[in-house]
Amino acid sequence: MNQRHFTHIVPADLHERQRLSNYIVGKFPFLETGSAAKKAIKKEEIYINGSVGATGDWVVSGTKLEYLSKFKKAQHIDPTINVVYEDDHLLILNKPPGLVSSGESSKSLQGLLKSYPSTEIEGSLFYPYLIHRLDRPTSGLIIAARTIEARRRLGEMVENRKITKEYSLIVEGHLDVNCKYIEDSIDDKTAKTEVMSIKHLTTKDAASYIRVRLHTGRTHQIRKHFLNIGHPLVGDDIYNKDGLSFGRGLFLMADYLEFEHPVTGDQLVVKMELHSKFWKYL
Repeated sequence: MNQRHFTHIVPADLHERQRLSNYIVGKFPFLETGSAAKKAIKKEEIYINGSVGATGDWVVSGTKLEYLSKFKKAQHIDPTINVVYEDDHLLILNKPPGLVSSGESSKSLQGLLKSYPSTEIEGSLFYPYLIHRLDRPTSGLIIAARTIEARRRLGEMVENRKITKEYSLIVEGHLDVNCKYIEDSIDDKTAKTEVMSIKHLTTKDAASYIRVRLHTGRTHQIRKHFLNIGHPLVGDDIYNKDGLSFGRGLFLMADYLEFEHPVTGDQLVVKMELHSKFWKYL
């Protein structure tokens, strides 16, 4: 059983006392939700001023909180984890199609990452933590933080759209070569997809190979945007269930990332070869 120790001193600007179970949400790694916080308290992993904490304990300015997480590490790295870039602060992974990104289940990429070794530097997380996600049928590049600091900064970069993400996809029909941007709102929120290149394919049924760059990150943004302009993605079992399918699942891949390293400041550019299922039609 592995154990990690984190300490937090409640700052002086806390003007009203708070229940322990409410206060610690977001204050320690992996305790982002109320249920996770209560679970840690129940497992006697949270200490308040040196004593085991209880859900109803009060937290005031100057209170010393400690998180002693007891974590059972897997013995072997899961072979599904395909690392394309690694350093002490982050990983960039190639997620296969059909694998769920988030969730604690061992059948999700996040769950599988529990088998990945942590780093030995200060602020290391117990295991890499995904800072964004890809839909189950989408393959390609996804980032995981390995330290508290990298996780915080990467989260801010995602929120402020400081990470360039590009995708390859195949859609039904021959898309107008003059199409440059799709800006239909999604769920009443601004959404912008930049069309970078278009290639009409010589398949039996008309189809186009497209490369896009996301300027926003709405749920199913690419899938919804191309549906809206009459060119749904090939193999999309949600928005194009009765439409064109090559029998190889969804043709959507995140194949390019560019961003500033959250700790070193170096510019990272990572490109992936297209998934093999694309080449038959290109």
